[in-house]
Amino acid sequence: MSGFDSTKLASLRMRRRWARSWSCCGSRRASWSTVGWRAIRSAHADGTDLEAREQMMHCSLMGGLAFQKGLGAVHSLSHPLGALDGLRLHHGTLNALFLPPVLRFNAEACPEKMDGLARVIGVSTKELPIAFERLLEQLGLPRRLRQLGFGLGVQHFGGRFSMIGNLARLGLGYLKVDGSYIRGVDTEDDKHLFIQAMQRAAHSIDLPLIAEQVETEGEWLTLCALGFEGGQGRLLGNPAPWSEENSRSDQAGVVIVDQ
Repeated sequence: MSGFDSTKLASLRMRRRWARSWSCCGSRRASWSTVGWRAIRSAHADGTDLEAREQMMHCSLMGGLAFQKGLGAVHSLSHPLGALDGLRLHHGTLNALFLPPVLRFNAEACPEKMDGLARVIGVSTKELPIAFERLLEQLGLPRRLRQLGFGLGVQHFGGRFSMIGNLARLGLGYLKVDGSYIRGVDTEDDKHLFIQAMQRAAHSIDLPLIAEQVETEGEWLTLCALGFEGGQGRLLGNPAPWSEENSRSDQAGVVIVDQ
C-alpha cells in the first residue's frame, strides 16, 4: 500500500456520512497531522529515515483498521481504471490523484467532517483540496489523468454549447459532437454556422473535436474543412476492436484526420 493511499484511507473514513464511532476514532489516530501529513514527506525525501517509515506503517495499519464496506468516490473511480488491460496503473497513485476533486465534490455532503479533517491538517476547509494538491506536487505525483496516458473526453456534446469554456479546466482530451448536429452540416447553413462556432471555441482552448454519426461524404469533407480532428460513423466504418495493424486511431471506431 502506498503512503498516500494509507493516509487517504484514514481521511476517507472521517468523511463517511455513516461512519461508526470506532472507525472515526481509528481514523483520527491515523490523522495526517499526527502521522501521515508530516511523515510522508520525510519518508519520501529520505528512504533511510526509519522513524518516518515506521510512522507511515502505523498510518497504514490505522487506515486498514478504519475500513468499512463502501469506500466512496475515490475508490469507485480508481478501481475500474486500475483494471484496464495494458496500462498497469498503480492503485495508490490513482487514489492520490482523485482525492482532491472528491474532497471538493463531497464538501457540501459532509461539511462538519470536512471541517474536522481540515483542522487536523491545519488548514481551512476551503484550502483542504488545495493542500492535498500541493502535497501531490511535492511528492512528484500526477494531478491529471492525462499525465498517466488517458485522454478523457465527453460524448454527445452540443446541447450545452455555451458552457464549452468551462471545459478548459477539466483537462479533457477531446469532445465528441453529437450526431444530431453533424447530420446535414454540409447542406444546412444554420448547422454549418453552429459547428463552425463550436470548432472555433474548442480550438481556442486546444480541445480537439470528433464528429459522431458521420453518414455522407459531404458531411465528412465539410467537417475536415472546418478543422475536426476525427470522426466516426457508418461512412468511416463500424466500431471494431482497436489494432495497430488496421487503425490510424487511438480509439476504436474513430478515424483520425491527417493534419
